[in-house]
Amino acid sequence: MKTYCNPLDLGYRYQHMKEGERAAGFREGADPTLVYFKGKYYLFVSMSAGFWYSDDLLHWDFHADPDLLIYDYAPDVRQVGDYLYFSASRKGRNCPILRTADPLTEPFTEVSAPFAFWDPDMFCDDDGRVYFYWGCSNTSPIWGVELDPDTMTPIGEKKELIFGREEELGYERPGNNGIVDKEASVLYKAMKPFYNEATGKLELPPQMAQMPGLNAEA
Repeated sequence: MKTYCNPLDLGYRYQHMKEGERAAGFREGADPTLVYFKGKYYLFVSMSAGFWYSDDLLHWDFHADPDLLIYDYAPDVRQVGDYLYFSASRKGRNCPILRTADPLTEPFTEVSAPFAFWDPDMFCDDDGRVYFYWGCSNTSPIWGVELDPDTMTPIGEKKELIFGREEELGYERPGNNGIVDKEASVLYKAMKPFYNEATGKLELPPQMAQMPGLNAEA
């Protein structure tokens, strides 16, 4: 029996940012992607200038690769055929899709740069068809498009797949964070039927009152 540590005790990198006269450096190991590829586990995180690899998920080594889109966020890494494909988020210009047949001995090379995206996710189905999904916004949907598995370029047009349903789900509230007019808030509208003006409290049904994060106090 083996015990694994979560979070992993890895020496992840420092990110350096400068805003006006202020400069700050802080550690960051966000957006991890773990993939099993040709007998090894590979772990990629944002802003890492490389990746970690392991034979057993317990002992990890770092492989430096400063050219691996170091300033792009939320890396997605997937196996398609004999290659490991890498993509990450950037704004304002097309995002590259890279690949390698061996991350430890061969560099990642660009296959395509089809369009700009944020928080990517590639999926290779059992029939060999490849699909690409992306989206990270409270005002726009999750998108998807089929890719040519040889060129990693789109087949057809992108599709809008998943939308926020703020009228049905009070916690999906695009654009309502920090709203000034509370009565226009979807959450306010959802809770208003349970508000007792005489007591100033919410009178929730039992199944709602037991939900984490809900408090009967107004």
